[in-house]
Amino acid sequence: MADYINDKELEELNEIYEQKRQNQKHPKKAKAEKAQKPDKPQKAPKPEKAQKPDKSNKSDKPEPQDAPSDKEKKLNRAHIISIIVSASLLFVTAIALVVIPRPTESALEKRKLAAFPEFSWDKYWSGEYTEEISEFYNDTVPLRDSFKELGAAFRSLFGISFGNEQIVGSVGDTSIGDETKVTTASTKPIVIVTPPPKDDSSPDVSSDVETPAPSKTDKPDKSTAPDETTPPDETTAPDETTTPAETTTPAETTAPEFHTPSDPDAEVLMQAGFNIVYNSNGVLHAGMLYSGNRENAQYFAATVDGLRRRINADLYFMPILTQNTFVTPSELNRGVYTELTDSQYLINVLGDRAKIIDTYKTLAAHADEDIYFLRDVHWQQLGAYYAMSDFAKAAGVEYPPLDSYTCRTRDCLGSTYTFTQFDALAGAYEDFTYYIPSNEFTVEYYDENYENPFEYPLMPENDYRANGFYSLFMVAENYIKHITTDADTDRTLVILADDYISAAVPCLTSSFKEIYVIDVRHCTFNAADFINEHGATDVLLAMTVSNALGDVGSYLDYLQ
Repeated sequence: MADYINDKELEELNEIYEQKRQNQKHPKKAKAEKAQKPDKPQKAPKPEKAQKPDKSNKSDKPEPQDAPSDKEKKLNRAHIISIIVSASLLFVTAIALVVIPRPTESALEKRKLAAFPEFSWDKYWSGEYTEEISEFYNDTVPLRDSFKELGAAFRSLFGISFGNEQIVGSVGDTSIGDETKVTTASTKPIVIVTPPPKDDSSPDVSSDVETPAPSKTDKPDKSTAPDETTPPDETTAPDETTTPAETTTPAETTAPEFHTPSDPDAEVLMQAGFNIVYNSNGVLHAGMLYSGNRENAQYFAATVDGLRRRINADLYFMPILTQNTFVTPSELNRGVYTELTDSQYLINVLGDRAKIIDTYKTLAAHADEDIYFLRDVHWQQLGAYYAMSDFAKAAGVEYPPLDSYTCRTRDCLGSTYTFTQFDALAGAYEDFTYYIPSNEFTVEYYDENYENPFEYPLMPENDYRANGFYSLFMVAENYIKHITTDADTDRTLVILADDYISAAVPCLTSSFKEIYVIDVRHCTFNAADFINEHGATDVLLAMTVSNALGDVGSYLDYLQ
């Protein structure tokens, strides 16, 4: 039987034949392909392909993943905006410092600020001119008082409060030995220590020295006066043979019995000039040491006498006693003379040149009340009210009772902090009590030349600042004030004073029809002419003993 092959089988036989023929031509290649056949599925594993990008990292070409992310782009934009804002603020501040008017006085520090210096070649080559320019720009920064108050308010946040008591500053600021002392946030009664009477019944004028007050008939002469410029550290009593006067003091000018506040353990924490911070009986105090100079008494008396001769009004003089007499421990006053002894000395030197308003006995009778601040050089208005009662009595005018006023109490920060920048004072607030008169009155304010008037309240409560609390009385001392009241009288009073009198002026609005208040440290015109031109019936010259016998009292020629 013959074999039959269809087309499909013939095609397969041809492929086999062709394969064998190829193997015969290239036997080595056929063997190699045959050996690699089983490994064919494992050729070029996939993981190796996935790692190919890692090999390319060796090249210098940046890869897509190195480009900044969205977060980095936002951060870069924030940096650019921050730089633009900071540069803008610096630019605006620089322009503001040039354009905004610079202050000439500081109400907070109660002083005139540095003035732009006058040019001279000598000052320029010595470097003094550029130093004065630097001082001018540093001292007259716009809004300097506001910035100082802001800084003080910020520092007052640092501390630990326990009820009415507060620990502030570093431990070293308010410590005695190893015991930490706590400051008080409110005033406390003043403890007056009365020394035992002497056998000879003579008044004890000072805890350290005994200085008889000079009589009216034996006034000291500068040409023969002893050297009384003993340094503050001097504690020895002057020789009795060289005291200013030896005659018997008339009864009406005898120095009152001196009740001296005493604390042998009082510790001075800081002193800047005459400003002092001290710890007494565990309470933080701040005030000012007495700085008067008796050698100026005759000069001051001559000025008062010249004023009296030129005016057509009754002239009164009030030597104001400060907290140095009633609060500061006598152990801290190292001078030969005290504020009280110099007050009596000045009264005797003045004699009958003016009607004297000696407030010591009145204030001493209220010494256990809050008549002075513990951390400010001024008196509380309560002390001023008692002092003015003596003046009203001497002048023969009406004086309203204390309960007729509206009483307010607020926190205040003493001015000593401004002068010393002592950290413990930054948060040492105390009570400030003031009294608003019940009668009607208006107030006009003038500049130092008695020009450019404007009306403003006498005690603008809306403007109250804890750091500049004493400015509540009549805004600022450099303004001349004219107060017109509804008092049923035709009396006109001119007050020539330093800023201590400010708290006393509201106490007199029911006593005089018109009141003019002139700070002698800022007056630029002849006061005698002013008094006569405005028909004054009464003139009150009132200032602290330190000012009357100090620099202020030495340049009052313009008064007469």
